[in-house]
Amino acid sequence: MLKSLLLALDGISDHRAAVVSAIMLAERHGCAVKVLLTVDAARVAEPEAVGVGGVAHHAHLEEALLGKLRGALAAIRPEVEQAFAAAGIVCELDVREGDAEQEVALEAQQHDLLVLSSALRRRRDEDAVELDYALRLDHLIETVPGPILLADSEPLRPTGAVAVAYDASPGAARALHALLELGLAQDRPLHVVSVAASEEEASRTAGIAVALAARYGVAAEAHGLVAGVAEVGEALLQAFATLEPALVVMGAYGRRSWRDWLFGATTTLLLDRVKAPVLVSH
Repeated sequence: MLKSLLLALDGISDHRAAVVSAIMLAERHGCAVKVLLTVDAARVAEPEAVGVGGVAHHAHLEEALLGKLRGALAAIRPEVEQAFAAAGIVCELDVREGDAEQEVALEAQQHDLLVLSSALRRRRDEDAVELDYALRLDHLIETVPGPILLADSEPLRPTGAVAVAYDASPGAARALHALLELGLAQDRPLHVVSVAASEEEASRTAGIAVALAARYGVAAEAHGLVAGVAEVGEALLQAFATLEPALVVMGAYGRRSWRDWLFGATTTLLLDRVKAPVLVSH
C-alpha cells in the first residue's frame, strides 16, 4: 500500500508530468506527499583547474550558475504549490542545497516511492549548461532504496493498462513486487511481456510474473515473444505500442551487470522512446 511518496524536482527537468502524477497518486491512494526542491551546489562547487588570476572569475561564474539554478526553482515553486492546493492536497515542501542526489536518496528512505522527471532523458541533445546539474537517474537508481517513478513526457493516467518488461532478473522481480505491494496495478489491466530466444522460455518467464500477480489478486496476461538478444528492445517497444500502457515497469538490473543493463542498448532504447511513465527498481 502506498503510504507516502517523495516528489523530487530540480527546476531543470520539465516538472509538469511528475507533478500531475504525484497528485493523481495522492488522490487515488490517500498517501502523504513530500516535495523536495534541489539545487546541486556540491557539483557546482566541484574543484576545477584555473589559471593564474582565474580564481575570482571562476567564483563569479559559480555564483552566477547558482543564481540561475535557484531562480529556476523559485520560478516553479508557486506553480507546484498551487497545483497541490487546487487538488486539495496538503504537501510538505522543502528546499535543499548541497549534494542534491544524496539529499534525495536519504529523504527517499522515509517514503515508499520516489517520483521525478529527468532532464537528461529528454534534453540530452541540448547544449544547456544547467543540464550538467540535473538529477541523474543512474545515480539515483544506485542509491535510492525503493522504486522510482520516472514521469516526464506524459503523466501517469488514472486509468489504463500496466505493461511489465519481465526477464526474471532480480531488478525486474523487485520492480514487479513494488508495483503490486504499492497497489499501483489495482483496477488496471496488467500485461507481462517477456522476450527470450524460444517461445517456451519466454512463456515460462512471463508465467513467473503472472503467478506472483495472482497472489495479490491481480489477473495478468502473459505475452511471450521470441527475439534475439539484439532485438529485445525493439520487440518490447512493439509490444508497448500495441498495448498502449499508462505505465511501464522494468528492472534496472538485468542478467548482465547492472551498468551494462542500465546503459545498454535495450534500456537506452526504452528510456528514449517510451513516452509513458516508467516504474523502475534496482
